[in-house]
Amino acid sequence: MRYTTDESYVLVKAPTRGPGRAAAVRAAARDVLALPDFRGPAASTAETWLRDCAHGHGPKGTGNVGDWLRVGHVQHMTHVVRSLRT
Repeated sequence: MRYTTDESYVLVKAPTRGPGRAAAVRAAARDVLALPDFRGPAASTAETWLRDCAHGHGPKGTGNVGDWLRVGHVQHMTHVVRSLRT
C-alpha cells in the first residue's frame, strides 16, 4: 500500500497470499491511518477505503494488489490536484 502526504511518500508492505493475510493487510491499512498526515475518509474515496479496510468494514475481504494500486492512484492524484489548487 502507498500513501502520499505533503512531506513524504509512504509505502507499507502487505502480503498477497498466505495464512494471516487479511489481518496483515488490515494492520498495514491501520499503519497508514496512524500517519500524522493521514487526511481522513472525507479526503477521497481512497481514504475511505483505507479506513474501511483497516477496521474490517465495507466489502468482504481486504482487496488485492489491483485494489491497492487503484486506491494508491486515487489518493495520490486527489492529493496532487488539491495541492495545485492552493
